[in-house]
Amino acid sequence: MESLSAKKHISVSETAHILGISETSVRNWVRHGFIKTSSNNAGLSFLKDDVLSLRSRILSGDLNRLTSRANKFGSSKIFFSKELFHSVEERRAVLEILDFVMRHNLSFTSALFFVSLILLNKNNMLGGTQPKNIVCSKDINIKNRKNLSKILSEWRDSIISEIRPEFFEILNIYIPERSNIAGIIYQSVLMEGTKCKMGMYYTPDSIVSEITKRAASPSSKFLDPCCGSGQFLLALADTIKNPENIYGIDIDAIAVNIAKINLIMKFPDIDFYPKVFCADFLFDIDQVFLRDKLKVTEFDCIATNPPWGSHFSNSDLKIFKSCYPEISSGESFSFFLVKSLNLLKEDGILSFVLPESVLNVKLHSDIRKYIYNRYGISRIEQKKKVFRNIYSSTVIIDIENSKKNDSVKIVNSQGTKSIGYAKLGCNRDFHFNININSEDEKILSKIYSLNYRTLKDNAVWALGIVTGNNNYYIKSTKLKGYEPVIRGIDITPYKISASGSFIKFEPKRFQQTADVSIYRKSEKLIYRYISNRLIFACDKEGRLTLNSANILIPQFEDIDIKVVMALFNSELYQFIFQKKFSSIKVLRSHLEELPIPDLSKSVHDYILYLVKNIEAGESTDKLDEYIYKIFMLSKSETDYIKKNIE
Repeated sequence: MESLSAKKHISVSETAHILGISETSVRNWVRHGFIKTSSNNAGLSFLKDDVLSLRSRILSGDLNRLTSRANKFGSSKIFFSKELFHSVEERRAVLEILDFVMRHNLSFTSALFFVSLILLNKNNMLGGTQPKNIVCSKDINIKNRKNLSKILSEWRDSIISEIRPEFFEILNIYIPERSNIAGIIYQSVLMEGTKCKMGMYYTPDSIVSEITKRAASPSSKFLDPCCGSGQFLLALADTIKNPENIYGIDIDAIAVNIAKINLIMKFPDIDFYPKVFCADFLFDIDQVFLRDKLKVTEFDCIATNPPWGSHFSNSDLKIFKSCYPEISSGESFSFFLVKSLNLLKEDGILSFVLPESVLNVKLHSDIRKYIYNRYGISRIEQKKKVFRNIYSSTVIIDIENSKKNDSVKIVNSQGTKSIGYAKLGCNRDFHFNININSEDEKILSKIYSLNYRTLKDNAVWALGIVTGNNNYYIKSTKLKGYEPVIRGIDITPYKISASGSFIKFEPKRFQQTADVSIYRKSEKLIYRYISNRLIFACDKEGRLTLNSANILIPQFEDIDIKVVMALFNSELYQFIFQKKFSSIKVLRSHLEELPIPDLSKSVHDYILYLVKNIEAGESTDKLDEYIYKIFMLSKSETDYIKKNIE
């Protein structure tokens, strides 16, 4: 019999929400024949089953032309990332499961229970009992698997009220052969808005494997404090042969159930109850919990990809302030680091996947200071973009609960090197300058040996406009009452391109703006915020900027604003910025550390002359060479700098 959902009519707005496009786009798609309307007395409508089917085809890549037309899904979109899968077939199989569950409006919690039964049956772990009988039996009693029976009973009993006849059809769906496939299905289900709020993203298998092989030994007691569906736990099981030594904690009950089943299947010849607990690591885990439930208070190895940028309530932050007085930033991964390090045995090792900003952003100076002064960092590995929808680069930091090492191993795309531990943190705000070698250090010391000033307390700073909804407020054509607004992409060294974006400036409607007088200044510097280079231009037209283009107005009486622009755009300053900060964001704290040398009037004026020529179309070569001379750098030093800037 045809399901009720297949016959259900939905409106244009509901269709737009499911497809992640605007209502106007829905009507356009109807006109172009991409989607058919249904016959319904309520006006323009669609069969929900047809819409879900179209959505599935878009997600699977079958309809690339529609994928490119669709707007980015909102906060309730399904996180269906290609990076999760090893093959197109695997991706399509998972999509079929998601599509079936959505089409029948089933509970994903219950659906994952049925998926787990399929996996257990495939691995011959149900003792000959059919999955359907497991669901329907009053008492689950799998031969020689008392603990698995208990886990399935607990999970089944928690969802029994949700189970409907449609669920049994899931048992006929193909599930790909893949470690943690249930976790991957669950990861695909999670709402993107929820994931962003919780700071949760799936760690690539290759990174998990690298960490676990390096960090653990066969006898280690291991903990993942935010284990999810058990990705790290499963990888550790290849090294640690006793499942009683593998511990996991997660706040998500569904993920915990999946992790338990995953571990049971990883050790098919052992009847055990996995030590995976549903709890809030930051709030619930104390010495009583560790002693009475985990039966262990310290670990040889702790590894995870903790939440980044999770949002906490004010009441939670007050508790954190009391429990973690060392951390003032309110950053979630910092709390996880402190708590985890406190559970590490002497000579134990911790390995965390973290945003690269932990190395150099001023906000995170608290956790850098805490680690540097109390523990020993043995290894820092830089990774390029790892997570879909996360622009920033990633680092893997290995920390030992022991005396500091003499050196720290640095691993990146250029190879492996070591830097002295003492040099790692002997910087302002404990910046971990891991990209500086002895030659870099020599050149930077020479640069900073000259008399100089900085922008700290000598500048006006402002962020560009944060509208809260660029799709709504920004137009691609100039309408009545609208004016150009500069984006980061419009800025190149010394030049601002004609903007193709327009805005009606109504500050009270926006999420955040600077003081209007700053935007309207007769002369100001504008720079790209998201960039691994310094890119500055001068605006003399009082134009508005978006938050990808920030504003700087130097306040030196004897230094022209364009001289600062020339210094910051030069090759030499790219070298300083990239070596000292290695960031993809140009932060105020970075710019406040750049040296602005004391200049004679003749040198100052000659720089202005060169800038005028550049603005007229000349090359920047003469200016670059002149700035090298100001800092008295030799030819070999300038050649080295030219080779080592991106």
